[in-house]
Amino acid sequence: MPETTVRELKGTDWEKTVEKNSLPVAVMFYSPTCSHCKTMEPYFHTYAEEYAEDALCPAEPGGKSVDR
Repeated sequence: MPETTVRELKGTDWEKTVEKNSLPVAVMFYSPTCSHCKTMEPYFHTYAEEYAEDALCPAEPGGKSVDR
């Protein structure tokens, strides 16, 4: 996958990155074994590039639940 503005979101960063961000935030919860996730991943990266100035696009790799 080409380099994009998508970055890994750690559970400990959830509040600061998602809840308290002034920009809209799109989060992709991703599991490498999920065929739907694999299909959506390139679209999420395209979205992240298109809206890099207007939105933040972190991803949660591995489909792990977020530690709060």
